[in-house]
Amino acid sequence: MSTIFSRVRELARSDRRDEPRTADESQREFVCHCKHVEYKTVERAIRKGARSISDLQRQTEACTRCFGCRHELERLLDARLGDRYERQSTITLPPELRRVVAPRPMYMPVFAGFDGREIDTRVIVFNWDGPPHPVPFRLDLLRMDGERVRVWDLSVASGCSTVVDLDRNEVGEVLPEGVGVVKLVLESEEVGSLRPYFQFVTPTSITSTHEKKGPVDIHRQKDRNYHWIFPIGSCSSAEDAYFFCTNTQMTPMEGQRLVWQNDAGESAETPFPTLGFSQSACVPLHEAFPALREGRECGAVRLDPATHTVAGFMIRHDPERELWRVQHL
Repeated sequence: MSTIFSRVRELARSDRRDEPRTADESQREFVCHCKHVEYKTVERAIRKGARSISDLQRQTEACTRCFGCRHELERLLDARLGDRYERQSTITLPPELRRVVAPRPMYMPVFAGFDGREIDTRVIVFNWDGPPHPVPFRLDLLRMDGERVRVWDLSVASGCSTVVDLDRNEVGEVLPEGVGVVKLVLESEEVGSLRPYFQFVTPTSITSTHEKKGPVDIHRQKDRNYHWIFPIGSCSSAEDAYFFCTNTQMTPMEGQRLVWQNDAGESAETPFPTLGFSQSACVPLHEAFPALREGRECGAVRLDPATHTVAGFMIRHDPERELWRVQHL
């Protein structure tokens, strides 16, 4: 296995636009990586009268693509203006900027020592048959509240893979709870068959699944809502079950609950936290619904009422074998 990954990294290394950079290193220059807006540009706009995120969007074009710099812009506004900072509960685009085409984001969970366990995450971006030029992309590491804490600028050539290890040594300091989210940002229209995979790596196993291409327009909520449903089977030993979800739309997720219904039609529910754009939750279902931990019932868990597009995963853990399984929404 190590030989295979060494070869994959060799293939990818020559295609990288840059080595991975921490948020501290790269954001000394750029506050907005999508539009390459520098800190000094934002500082100048605040001195000239910008009082809100919307003002900065209009004056600098920061926070008009993937919105990953929202938290840093809020920090700057609050530090410079205090009570004069005009806070916004929801960040969106001013009307005159809504013609801007958004990048395609994809979200994947990151476990790096989650729940005190020996578990790490690896992201593999595989380009089976792409355009003749390498496809550029960016990886943003987010905390569960959506704050970006690390950035990688990368690319992958046709027929190659790029591998990023998000293990405890690499990201443990910025994810103190051992859990976060990686957001892959694609701005190129021509990406070929590019597909990102993520793996949970433990001393006894590697669990792998892939993420799908995200919505092209993150500024607009889809008209159609969905009941996100996970089937759950019985098992012979006790297992933990987690519902991991990221809000991929600008519209907040509010008033949702998780409903467990067994094959006999009996149901129970637990509240689901409110999530803003790019914010995530990892709900331990086995604590809310004991039947899941005991493995004695079959059924399904659904997010209710119906809501817009999310990135969701059901994650199961067998503590006896230290085996993790991931089911994509």
